[in-house]
Amino acid sequence: MSLHHCDASRVKGERRTCAKILEDMIEFSRDTLGCKHMVALASQNTKGLGNRVVTIRNVLKPYNKTEKIVACHEVFFPFAAYYCHMLPLTQVYAVEVISPKKSGTINNLFAICHMDRTPNHMAFKLLKTSPGKGEVCHWIGEMDLLWVSYD
Repeated sequence: MSLHHCDASRVKGERRTCAKILEDMIEFSRDTLGCKHMVALASQNTKGLGNRVVTIRNVLKPYNKTEKIVACHEVFFPFAAYYCHMLPLTQVYAVEVISPKKSGTINNLFAICHMDRTPNHMAFKLLKTSPGKGEVCHWIGEMDLLWVSYD
């Protein structure tokens, strides 16, 4: 991935950039969301998942009224950078992951789901599926951030 790729838009309604400093990430997120007040969400993946069997419990939609979300994913250039983008029609879920054999929470993770069910949506192509045959959700890793408005 090059920095030029970060500025190009491929999906209808998507905005993207590569932020090299936190201030750029905040400015892009604020401009994209069109708000002054935001909260950053990050997964708490302190124990990892490994290859063990886990159970998902307490799936919550913490920001039900949010229509736009900016997701920033760490990218590996010769310097620190985050690939930030906003796709319309997404929903954030907070998920508690537990071990069926032990008591207590393993991790608290966020997942983002693409709610656009258009058959030619990029997410369906990348996952080699189609509407009705699979969900288009992915975990937000411990080095990723989600920005949501709370205006």
